[in-house]
Amino acid sequence: MSLAQPPSPPMPANGDEPPIVEHIRSLIISISGKLRSRITIDTLRPLPQFLGINPNFCLAAGAFTPPSHHLDKSTVEKLRSRVRLNLAFFLSNYALLTVGAGLVVSLSHPRMLFSVAAVGGLWWLHFLIIDRGLDRIVVSGQDLSTIVTPVIRFHILTAVSIVVGVFQCLIPLLSWFFISVFLVLTHAVLRDPKHIEKSASFRLKSGAAIDDDGDESDDEDNGLKAKLMEGATITQRRQDVV
Repeated sequence: MSLAQPPSPPMPANGDEPPIVEHIRSLIISISGKLRSRITIDTLRPLPQFLGINPNFCLAAGAFTPPSHHLDKSTVEKLRSRVRLNLAFFLSNYALLTVGAGLVVSLSHPRMLFSVAAVGGLWWLHFLIIDRGLDRIVVSGQDLSTIVTPVIRFHILTAVSIVVGVFQCLIPLLSWFFISVFLVLTHAVLRDPKHIEKSASFRLKSGAAIDDDGDESDDEDNGLKAKLMEGATITQRRQDVV
C-alpha cells in the first residue's frame, strides 16, 4: 500500500514572484506616477532663480535668509510654511538635485555598481527561464530542475540580494539619502520666498503670463507709452520757450 504524497505548495499567481513583491511593485508604480505628474520640465525653475544669483553671477542680497530672527511661538510655523512653499515651487529642482547626488555617490562606489549589475543579471536570467519555460536543465544526465526549482532559485537570489544590499549598497544608500536630505532641507529652509516673488525672472514670467491673456495689456502699454511721449514733448517745448 503506497501513501499519497502531499500536494506541493501553490506557486504565486505569476509563477515567478510572491504576492508581497507584487504589492511592493504596485506601490512603487503608484508613487512614481504621482511624482511624474508633478515633476516635469515645465516646473523646472531656472538655475539663477534656484540659486538666488543675479545676472552678473553674484549672490543676491536677501536670497537666503533665516525664516525667523527670533525664537518665539511662531518660529516653527514660519519654518514649516517656508519649507512647504519651497518644496512645492522647487520640486523638480530638488528631484534633479537628488538624482545628481545619487549619480555622484554611485560613481564613487564602483564595487557597488558591479555587484548590483551582477545581481540584476541573475534576476533577469531567472525571469527569462520562467517566461520561456526553460526550467528543465540537464547536466551530465542529471535533471537539475528537480534540485533547483524556481522557488528555491527565488529564495537563493533573494538571499544573495539581501547580502549584496547590506554589505555593498547600505553605506552608499545612506550617504546618498543624508546628502540629498541635507541639501534639499538647507535650501528649503534658507531660500526666501519673498525674494523669489521680487526677482526679475519671476516678474518676467508673470508679465509673460499676463500678455498671453489677451490684447488688453498691450493696449494699456501703448497708451502708457503715448502719455509718456506726450509728456516728454510738452517738457521739451517748455524748455525751448524758456
